Amino acid sequence: MGALRVAWRLPAIVAVMVGLYLLWLAGRPFAGTRADAWRAWIYLRWARATARVVGMRRSRSGPLPRGPGLLVANHVGYVDVLLLAAETGAVFVSKAEVRGWPLVGRTSRAMGTLFVPRGDKRALADVNAAIGAALAAGRLVGFFPEGTTTDGESLLPFRPSLFEPAVGGRAPVWCAALRYTTPPSALPASRVVAWFDEPSFVRHALRLLALPRFDAEAVFATEPLAGASRKELAERAEAAVRGLWRS
Repeated sequence: MGALRVAWRLPAIVAVMVGLYLLWLAGRPFAGTRADAWRAWIYLRWARATARVVGMRRSRSGPLPRGPGLLVANHVGYVDVLLLAAETGAVFVSKAEVRGWPLVGRTSRAMGTLFVPRGDKRALADVNAAIGAALAAGRLVGFFPEGTTTDGESLLPFRPSLFEPAVGGRAPVWCAALRYTTPPSALPASRVVAWFDEPSFVRHALRLLALPRFDAEAVFATEPLAGASRKELAERAEAAVRGLWRS
C-alpha cells in the first residue's frame, strides 16, 4: 500500500504545483494593483492542496497570526513550511540551495520565498532588508530560529540574526509550536516526519509519502512579542515556543 500511495501522490504534488503556477501566470496580467493578493491566494491554495495530498491532517489552537509580522516556530523538517503556510499564508526564509531546485525553486521564487546563503554572514543584511520589504508589503514572514531541524522531541537555542526587522517594535513577532504524530502502525513522527539526520531528501520524502496519513498540530501564541534587541527577541521567542511546545 505504501508504494501505491507514493505512486499517486508524487504526480499529484507535481500537478498541484504546475497547475496553480500556470493559473498564477494566467491571472497575473489582470491582477493589476491586486497582484500581491493574487499571489497570496494562489500560495495559500497550493499549501492547503499539497498538505492534503501528502496525507497531512492539520489542526491548530490559538489565534491565527496576520501580517505584517514575523512568525517563528520550532523546526522539524520541510513539512513545517507546508503546515504553517497552509494555516497562515506566511512566506518563508529558506536556504539558498532551494532556489536552484527543479520546479520547486522556480515556484518558490514566484511565491515570494526569501533565500539566505548558509554560513554567509555578509548576506544577513540583505536578507533582513528583504524581510523588511516583505513586512512593508504587509506579509507575514516565517523562519526557524533554531537554524537546523530536530527530531521534534527537543528544542535548540534560537539564533537572533533574523529578528533584526522586528527590533524596537517595528514588527510583531508571533510564535508557534509544531507537533506531529503518526498512526500506531507506522514509524514514530520523530523518525518518519522529522528530517534531521537523513542524508537523502528523496529517501525521506518517499518514506513520508508512503504513510497513510499523519497529524500535524500548530499551537499559536495568543499575543505577539516585542523587544529592544535581537538577542532579547530571540530569548523571549525561544521561551514562548518552549512553553507552547510543552503545553
